Amino acid sequence: GGQGRIFYRRRSDNTAKKAGNLAEFCERWGRRYDYLLVLDADSLMAGDTVVRMARLMELNPGAGILQVPPQNVGRSTLFARLQQFAGRVYGPIVAAGAAAWQLGDSNYWGHNAILRMAPFIEHCGLPVLPGQQPFGGHILSHDFVEAALMRRAGYTVWLVPELGGSYEQPPPDLLAYAQRDRRWCQGNLQHLGLVMAGGLHPMSRMHFLMGVMSYVASPLWLTFLVAGLFAALHEWFFAPATLLEFQATLPGGDAFDTVGALRLMVLSLALLWIPRLMGTGLILANREEAARMGGRFKLVLSVLLEGVVSTLMAPVMMLFQSHFVFGTLLGYKVNWSSQQREDTDLPWSEALSRHKWHMAIGAVLAALTVAVAPGMLAWLSPVILGLWLAPAISVFTARASLGLWAQRRGLFLIPEEVHPPTVLVRAQELAEDELEPVGDALDHVLTDPRAHALHLALLEAHPTASVPVALASARRKLLAGGVEPLSPQEKSAVLLDARTLSELRGRRLGVQA
Repeated sequence: GGQGRIFYRRRSDNTAKKAGNLAEFCERWGRRYDYLLVLDADSLMAGDTVVRMARLMELNPGAGILQVPPQNVGRSTLFARLQQFAGRVYGPIVAAGAAAWQLGDSNYWGHNAILRMAPFIEHCGLPVLPGQQPFGGHILSHDFVEAALMRRAGYTVWLVPELGGSYEQPPPDLLAYAQRDRRWCQGNLQHLGLVMAGGLHPMSRMHFLMGVMSYVASPLWLTFLVAGLFAALHEWFFAPATLLEFQATLPGGDAFDTVGALRLMVLSLALLWIPRLMGTGLILANREEAARMGGRFKLVLSVLLEGVVSTLMAPVMMLFQSHFVFGTLLGYKVNWSSQQREDTDLPWSEALSRHKWHMAIGAVLAALTVAVAPGMLAWLSPVILGLWLAPAISVFTARASLGLWAQRRGLFLIPEEVHPPTVLVRAQELAEDELEPVGDALDHVLTDPRAHALHLALLEAHPTASVPVALASARRKLLAGGVEPLSPQEKSAVLLDARTLSELRGRRLGVQA
């Protein structure tokens, strides 16, 4: 029943990417609507959730943005299943905590959210920052900025995790996750230039800084490790007498303060594990919920296994993110392209190529630790092992076969798999529908009347002063009888030109008649 009410849009000029799509929609059609529901390519939302979001906006005229945190679902690789399980167990604790203390000063993540159109159009237009990328140009992480502008205009921004019915897909493997992180890193660091913008709410500035720190924390951790090793090496090679005096003041006589370092490790692990333990405890207290996650024993086992794998992945992500931060500071411009959305096995060659420096750093770190401060080896063992095993972790966690094997054994289960909601069932049915294959898109548009009419209806008129070279070349070949084959660029040019398509369609119909 959506004929005439559902529209597909594809811009010929994709300036500013997703933010540009939103801006163009707002400028051309936005005032016809009260609200805008923003979704990503992999977003799913239950119908009753959408209705309740709209109802909440109607009942709260001061609300500008209402965000429902999405739950990761729908993938089969072991890496994705770990992400889905962690998000299901620990995510509600984090989201509830953020919603409780941020209240109407919450943030917005760019999708699975509803926006009030009038103030969004009036106040949330994005500036083009002065200078060149990575810090200048179009704003990449537009969502943080739009939330800050909405808050500056006097409207509230709410995080409402209790609504539920909000889903998305996680990246299928560690390298795809890192690729997405690279884009987010540049986008978040770009916000440094906006922290002191005039009129912003203090919480909006805090969100900018928190986003920056989520990436800067990795090079700070790396600097902490490197500084400690250099200090120990300096004492070892250049001040042996001072080293002996220094060692005498420390427990066990080591070159490092092993006891202090272990205390720091315990504190860090406590901060990481407290949300895990709280989320696990809530599920264990609910017998039905625990049963939908494999039962209490397998739930606890899954939590422990996920914690081990996450601990091993942490140093790899530390080096990835440190590289992203330093690359951004040095002027590296990231390509904001679409992310990988299919479950595919990761080749060993690619894993070894991407992780070779991680393995080398792990070997150097292990050698220096053994030579200078063997007592610290236990403290650094998760870091060293994670770096050594990085290629194997990437390869094995990218395999859907291992993810499905774990699922059959009740590991890393989420309730949405055991008793899937209607929206997930329907999405799976649609995903499994086999579409009729199209060998040649241009031939299909020219021979199928419905495809021809639909394609022309979707094309926009873009008058230009001159004919593109590829289109001119294609027209020459086609008017000469179509004997000479068209290149992919020429086919694309023809498919984007309504006049040429109409001429070719008319000639074909004339020949058939």
